[in-house]
Amino acid sequence: MKKVISTVVILSLLSVGSIANAAKPISIFVEDKEIQSTVAPILEQGRVLVPIRVVAESLGAKVTWDQKMNTVTIRKWSESVILTLGKKTVSRDGKPNESGVIDLDVSVQKENNRIYVPLRFLSQQYGYIVDWNGKSITIKSPLSNKERMTLYEGSLKDARTLVKKMTYSSNVHYQNKPLEVSYDTEDYTQTFIFPEGEALRYYVLQGDTVSQYEFIDDFPIVTWQAHLQKGEQLRNFLDNKFMDQKGTPTQINKKFLYYATSMMGDSNSEESGQIDLKRVITSTGSKNSVGGDVVKSEGKISLELPDEARKEMNRD
Repeated sequence: MKKVISTVVILSLLSVGSIANAAKPISIFVEDKEIQSTVAPILEQGRVLVPIRVVAESLGAKVTWDQKMNTVTIRKWSESVILTLGKKTVSRDGKPNESGVIDLDVSVQKENNRIYVPLRFLSQQYGYIVDWNGKSITIKSPLSNKERMTLYEGSLKDARTLVKKMTYSSNVHYQNKPLEVSYDTEDYTQTFIFPEGEALRYYVLQGDTVSQYEFIDDFPIVTWQAHLQKGEQLRNFLDNKFMDQKGTPTQINKKFLYYATSMMGDSNSEESGQIDLKRVITSTGSKNSVGGDVVKSEGKISLELPDEARKEMNRD
């Protein structure tokens, strides 16, 4: 699995003098690989702008230019953004709660028949970290070295704990246009389901929707979704009671660990357990709290099955 690194950096701290005094044109690196291009970044109103096609394509995106409309469209995953030459606004679509128009610090520019956009926009839109050292720009993925070690080489407990955290971050992306999640009641239960021995692919049950995640290039990517029929979430998922689907589900013939959290008013609950090959659900631990005080606790809540060894698909 290709691994990249990332976070958002504000390039407004870059001064005009620091770039203007550089001994040679600014180089751009994605990970540790320098982008080979005949054009270099430029400076506009104290902001660094980059040639969009060569940078976006190095990040796995597709770029198209509409000469008639003077627009650039960038597509990556299910997301699309449209930038208009000379304008400081961007139209974007493809992620829940993130569609619409956003503002840029600097307008889209055209120099030497190349389209330039603020580098910060790429980090904001896709989650990449941008680092400037006075001579070159490095575009990295969302994980620190410590997080990468935990995610790919750590214990199942530590890796799954990090995965849970990243699932709620803005760095989640969708291969297909996401389904809308709805709730029938005020019971906001979320259930994580991990195949035995794995942390890098998993399911999340939320409301009436199940989503399958896989880590690709350090990002949690939703590769498949479906709406569940009415009833008990976990049971319907195990019985394949789906109404509509986006993407192709992966057939996983393994035991599973599940971890569920639920919140209703000031009441909270946690539960973990295992699902055997016959899809029998067995709880191994649960805890109920009201107003922060534990009112009932049974067994042991864990993110690891008994005697579970880590063995990721296509990694061992």
